Amino acid sequence: MFYQLVDIGHPSRVSVYNRQHQWGEPLTLNNENQTVCETALVGFYAETPVHAGGSASSGAIDLTIQRNISSGIPVIWGHSLKGALKADAKQRAAAGPGGINGHEANLGRFQEVFGGEPTDSDPTPGWLNVGEARLAAFPVPCFTSMMKWVTSPSVLSGVARLATIAGVWTPDVPRTGTNAVTPPSQTGEDDEIVLGLTNMALSNQPDPQEKVAQWAQWIANHLIPDLASFEFTRSKLESDLVLVPDGVIATLTREFAHIVVRNHLNEHKTVANLFTEECLPAESILVSLVAANQPVDLRSRLNYLDDSVMTLGGSSSVGHGLVWTHLASCEAAPEPVEVCGGLEAEVV
Repeated sequence: MFYQLVDIGHPSRVSVYNRQHQWGEPLTLNNENQTVCETALVGFYAETPVHAGGSASSGAIDLTIQRNISSGIPVIWGHSLKGALKADAKQRAAAGPGGINGHEANLGRFQEVFGGEPTDSDPTPGWLNVGEARLAAFPVPCFTSMMKWVTSPSVLSGVARLATIAGVWTPDVPRTGTNAVTPPSQTGEDDEIVLGLTNMALSNQPDPQEKVAQWAQWIANHLIPDLASFEFTRSKLESDLVLVPDGVIATLTREFAHIVVRNHLNEHKTVANLFTEECLPAESILVSLVAANQPVDLRSRLNYLDDSVMTLGGSSSVGHGLVWTHLASCEAAPEPVEVCGGLEAEVV
């Protein structure tokens, strides 16, 4: 099977590989012109609203968040994410043990990973490449359960492509027409669902319902920290993930972005600068692909990110940007289902 991959650090470099890919084994870049490139998938869970600032204002919003230029779906650009990871790792490295290389953390290793500072006389590049953080699930208000997470076929397809590069198995991407799709456990007598201000009909097709349930479990297991404090969150996600059409999620991510009105006071304690700031809401779930352009054990070097906390984006002094991180584990695809007497049973 052929794979055509673009080196994250050098988008102009494209390498073609002829190999039989196995789940649980990351794809590697390895040819005469390209050093070995190992990859890992990192999940981000927003504990507080996250403001990764966009490039322009929009309507009444002065400080917008970063979005995909074609779809309007929120993202966090790779250079913004790498800058946040670099600042976080520098603090850990300066603190000593428990930093960027387990018990051997130091500023020298920090520069080896992230590169020198722009102010250095001869800055050197690091070996860590960081891709954009893509949205996996977005929280919206729901009358029946306070909150549900929404996703869409295009959103899940983007997550699945990143996971494929990292060697992480994902379920098949479900399809939907104009209806919303919930896991089978949430299918009852109601034939519609209200998401925010949007009233949508519910699909009664079992195939997309099962796939949504599989994706809910996948996101819970791969992108959310494996900590006791997240037990309820994982359980809620497995029942409260809703698949909506691509056009609907683009609208919901604008209508229910977290908007803050802020005010700078002058020395007389009167208004000096009134402005609005857009944020990804708390409970948002994102995923990013990171890669090493040197032959290193990437997962062990980034183990400090597994079930950890960091600051991402601006306005951290007022509580914004606190996110949990989790390294997705590589795993084999589930065994195929055998059909016996018309009944499906998992192979054990």
